[in-house]
Parts: sequence; C-alpha cells; structure tokens
Amino acid sequence: MSQRVGDGAKGAGGAMRLKLERLSTWDVAYAVDMALACLITYWIMAEVFSRFGHGAFSDLVGGLWAIVATVYVFRDTRAKSLSATIGRMIATGVSFALCLLCLLLFPFTPTGLATLLTCGTLIMMVLGRREEIGLTAVTTAVVMLVAAIDPHDAWRQPLLRLMNFDRGRRRRFMQMDRLVFIFSDYRRRGAIAASID
Repeated sequence: MSQRVGDGAKGAGGAMRLKLERLSTWDVAYAVDMALACLITYWIMAEVFSRFGHGAFSDLVGGLWAIVATVYVFRDTRAKSLSATIGRMIATGVSFALCLLCLLLFPFTPTGLATLLTCGTLIMMVLGRREEIGLTAVTTAVVMLVAAIDPHDAWRQPLLRLMNFDRGRRRRFMQMDRLVFIFSDYRRRGAIAASID
C-alpha cells in the first residue's frame, strides 16, 4: 500500500531507492472502502446543500470539505479513527468559533485572516494540541477564503463547514464498522498463517 525509502542505499546518481511493499487484500479493501465513503459523503452533501440553495460554488465547497473530513479521519483501526476524529473536532471547533465571531463582526480581509491564524495557533498551543495546529489553520483558511469569494451572508460559512465535518465523520464511522466486520476474520487468519510460516 505504501512506499518506503530504503535503508539508506543509494542508487546511481546518489538518489534514494524506494522499497515497494506488496499490497494485501486488506489494503485493497481499505482503499476501495475509503473511496466509497468519500463518494457517499459527497452524494449526501450534494443532496443536503441542494435543498438549502446556497449556490453551486458553496455546494461544491461543501462536498469537497465533507470529503476532506472523511479522508482525514479514515484510518485502519477504530482507535486511530477515533483519535483523528477527536483532533479534527477540536481543530474544527476552534476554527468555527474564531471564524463565526470574525465574520459576524467584520468582512473578510487578509489581515483578519492572518489574525485568525495567529489566534487559532495560540489557542491550540494553550489546549496542548500542537499536532492539530496545521489542521486548525487549514480549516480557518478555507472558511475565510470561501467567505471572501462569496461574501453574501459570509457568517454562514463556518456553520456550513461544521455541518460538512459532522456528516463526513458519521459516514466514516459507518463505513469503518462495515469494513472491520467484513475483514477482521480475514486479517486474523492471515496473521495466524504468517506466524506458522
């Protein structure tokens, strides 16, 4: 499934050689399941947003952001997915609060964006969640830039992006439950067979 840099062996010209890993059935199932989760999430968001009539651009951004949330929390174990979801929820919550407050009071400006990015970073540091600083910044930047592109009712953007995240998170857990149920026995049998060899 992944590529790893070799153990420091250099090929012709001093370039690092990649060691390719063999794909397992679990790897293929994981990739297909992630793609299906993203597709279903996109369809749900397209249906939900089309009912609110926010416009084609906002609908597209909504679908994109729901897919980003799904991919971000899609991990190979339930524990890793839960951990990623908690981090994502904290980052989204901080970004949501900052962007909503700013957009209720002021229109978008680049200086305002920089101020929000600084505040978000400091808040995540105070919360002891330094690993989610980048995620908070990306979420804040997307919300604010979409608000700049579509300034009509810009204060709605944080609410819409929060809704995108929640839909992606719920879809991800439903997909992961199905995947674990189907392939847990296969994986256990593979581990037993590998230990016998």
